[in-house]
Amino acid sequence: MFMGMLYGYGIVSPRQITVLKDEWLKPSHKEFEERTMWSFFNATTESLKSCPPVSIMEHHSQAYNMLVKGIMPE
Repeated sequence: MFMGMLYGYGIVSPRQITVLKDEWLKPSHKEFEERTMWSFFNATTESLKSCPPVSIMEHHSQAYNMLVKGIMPE
């Protein structure tokens, strides 16, 4: 559900959603193997590393607001 929302709101691109899914299913970091919202947020930040420099902070901020605070982008 959250992956679809991140994609639907344009926070992650089609290429990034693939990274997000891969990181969620098989995390690069052992600390995030447990299925928690924290590990999902980490998978999201891993996928956002490929954002263009001009928009990376905005995408991270939008993801944080949606996943942690429950605020949907406008």
